[in-house]
Amino acid sequence: MKNQYSFDDAIRNIVQQENKIILKKIEQLFEKLSNFKEDSKIMTFKEVCDYLSCSKSYLYKQTSANQIPHSKRGKRLFFEKAKLTKWILENQVKTDEEISEEVYENFQKS
Repeated sequence: MKNQYSFDDAIRNIVQQENKIILKKIEQLFEKLSNFKEDSKIMTFKEVCDYLSCSKSYLYKQTSANQIPHSKRGKRLFFEKAKLTKWILENQVKTDEEISEEVYENFQKS
């Protein structure tokens, strides 16, 4: 009978470990899903002003010049957060270290 109890304990342990692994994977999936929802979020004009820390007039100028990704529905403007984030990062300035590495790599090729 003692062996049976140990076997049951071992099975219970395995099931608990598998449940922990499954729960962790579910949590990771929920995190990815929430990140996806956040990135694909549609933002209003005011939300974008807050997100970019810019004035209304600046944002109007950017949209009227088609310099910022947006959609228009009637007179209302809408923005997709993922596209805004990509737009913000388009003209990223390289660090001195990145420039030095690039120069070094180009020098090595010559």
